[in-house]
Parts: sequence; C-alpha cells; structure tokens
Amino acid sequence: MIGAFIKKELKRMSKERGMFFFLIILPILFIVMFSTILGNQNYTFQVHYIDQDHTALSKDFIHHLSPSKTFKVVKESDEKEVLAQIKKGKGTNLLIIDKGFESSIKSGQSPTLHFYYDKNQSSAQEVAPIKTLVENIINGYNQAKIQTFVQSHSKNVTEAQSVLSPSIDLKSKAVSVKEVNAITSIVPGYTVMFVFFMLMSMSRTFIKERDSGMLARLYATSITRFQYTFGMWIPCVIVVLIQIAVLLGFGYFAYHLNLGNIPSIIVLSFILTLAVTTLGLVISFYTKSEQMAIGITQIITMGGAALGGLWVPLDIMPKSIQTIAHFLPQYWAQTGYVNIMTRGATLADILPTLYYLIGFSIVCFILALVGFKNFFRGATN
Repeated sequence: MIGAFIKKELKRMSKERGMFFFLIILPILFIVMFSTILGNQNYTFQVHYIDQDHTALSKDFIHHLSPSKTFKVVKESDEKEVLAQIKKGKGTNLLIIDKGFESSIKSGQSPTLHFYYDKNQSSAQEVAPIKTLVENIINGYNQAKIQTFVQSHSKNVTEAQSVLSPSIDLKSKAVSVKEVNAITSIVPGYTVMFVFFMLMSMSRTFIKERDSGMLARLYATSITRFQYTFGMWIPCVIVVLIQIAVLLGFGYFAYHLNLGNIPSIIVLSFILTLAVTTLGLVISFYTKSEQMAIGITQIITMGGAALGGLWVPLDIMPKSIQTIAHFLPQYWAQTGYVNIMTRGATLADILPTLYYLIGFSIVCFILALVGFKNFFRGATN
C-alpha cells in the first residue's frame, strides 16, 4: 500500500514543471547570478586627489596612494565640482594636498591634508579602506620623522634601534583548512534556502487532496493514517535529496566547489531533508487553506534565509538577530555545510548541527501525527 502511494506521488511530481523550476532551475539561476557578481570580483577603490603643491614629496605621497591594483588614483582639478558631486552622491572622496606640503615637512612642521568623503552609509564600505590607507601613509611619515630624530640625537646605535623597534611584534597568519571564497557560501546558502520551497509543494498537494474529497475516499478504505502520511512523505524526501545532490553537484562541476568530507555531506543532507519535509507535514496538517499555507511557507523560506545568515553573514548583523538565528534550521544547515567545505569538518565536528536538525525533525513529525486528526476532519466527502 505504501509502495503504491510512493509510486503515485513520484509519477505526479515528475509531471509538475512548476515544481521542477522552483526546486532546480531557479536556485541554479541564483547561484550563477551571484557567483558571477561576487565569485571572482576584483574590488577597486578610486582615490580622487588634487595636488596643489606639485613637488617631489607631494608626488611621492600620491604614489603611495596606489600600493596595489586595488587602489587607483584619479587626478582632479576643480575642488568645488568634486565636492558638489560628493554631496549629490555621485562621488565618494577627495584628498587635497595643500600648497607648502614639501616645505612644511622639510622645516619640521606638520602639513595639513584635507580629506572629504560621503558620510552616507551606502558609501561607507568604499570610503573606509581609502581613509585607512591615507592614515597608514601618514603614520609611515610620522614614523620616519621619529626615526630621523632618534638617530640624529643618539650616539649609541643599539640604543637607537631599541627605541625605534616596536614594543610588541604581531605576526598574523590566516588559518584555514580549505580555500575559502564567495562560492563556498553562495552554493550551500542557496541550496539550503531553496530546499524549503518544498514546503509549498507539499502543502498544496495535501490540501488539494483534502478539499477535493480524495482523502476522505482513501480513508474509507483499509489504509491507516500512518500509511497515508508515510506514503505521501517519502516521495518528498526523495525529491529534496535529488535537489540537494543536483545543486551541490552543479557547484562542484561548474565552480569547482570543494565539497569536503563526502560522508558528512550525505548525512547532513539527509537530516536536513527530514527537517524540511517534516516541517512541510506540519504546515500541511495545521493550515486551513492553500493561501494560508503558501503565506506561511514564504515567511519561513524568505525570513529564515534572511535571519539564518544565508544572504548576509551573521557576523555583521545585530546581536539580537544572531541569537534568533540559533533557533532556525537554516542557520544550522548552512553552518554545517560551510564547516565541512571550508574547515574540513567531519561528522564528529558537526554533531551540534545534526542534533538540532534531528530534534527539529522529531518534534515536527510528532506534531504532524497529532495534527492529522484535525486535517482529516476537514476532508470533503
């Protein structure tokens, strides 16, 4: 009996082109789009400047403004025009080197530089690196000035070197098991996000069977509540597992995504599938209409993606949002996938993720079994 239900549902699902689009085509389009935008993007910051001194030292300072290809200096001539552009939001910064820059340095005085920038939050990410670069260059000049003074006033070379050496020597070294890039977040992020679209397909199927009278006719036979639920649920599990395999496989073949420990990926994918599909049963059995089910599904899918760190890294979000994220299955699934792919995590390392998703699945399945009684009462003869 259960086998007949599974075959019927798989056959029906294979004919639903809309479900295929939402579960496979649409997430692939999102992955391609955001991977193209963020995957191999080289950020370039333009430093706009006006040199009113035109001396060797001012030119040397400007030269230090482009230490790499990341920073590009742009010479300007009209101060008022550039400031007007910044006010309109069409420019982000302007550095002015006043006349007398070189003479002030040679005479031991401190020349003044004017740095204008757009205070708007949308420009902050572009302005901050430029401002930091200018401050670092100024600190370099200050350090050179101190070094010259100490060396000229100290007869003991060892003493001079001791004074000039930093009090603390910081040695930074990035520690990462695997290569990390935008792809390692984009592919698992959108995979986790779009598996929750299965909730919409599940709720529509169950509610249509209830409202059309099909459920009432089936229940008039010898079929049990467990057989019906299990027979309708297993095909959804199979489809979600195929969806995850296709999306992660696309990331692997198209973008050389490092999948990490394959057994861990398989186990996590299976547990995530159980969590998603049991939640789909709960929504199906407790909502009274298809419109209500679709609305709840959209809130869970989009809201969970936003709050669970699938769109924006949680590190830059408010503390309250980070706390809420720990209650969402999307957060745990994304964390598990990223740890496997970027940190070489194994099953032992992702046990907290597995425990949460298993517990979530058990709670949802129990709620679904309890809610099926009310769901059946709404069936139409």
